[in-house]
Amino acid sequence: EKNLKEINSTLKEIKDLTQKTADGTRTISRYRLLKDMSKIINRGYIDLTELQELSILYNSYKELGGNSAVSEMYKKCKKLPIKKE
Repeated sequence: EKNLKEINSTLKEIKDLTQKTADGTRTISRYRLLKDMSKIINRGYIDLTELQELSILYNSYKELGGNSAVSEMYKKCKKLPIKKE
């Protein structure tokens, strides 16, 4: 029974650390997306590489539970004209 309690305690610590890591990753992704998308929207166009990289980061952000203004800005970026790099 003592071993079971130790295992449960360790699992709780791992779960807590995993959640903190996910929260931090989501926060960093949100910051990066908002910064990059603001620049792109103000410029008025997006290139294909930017669109691909934004899509990858945005999908990761969404998987981590992200939402809000990022989604609206992402939609705007997808509607921008695509120019060659």
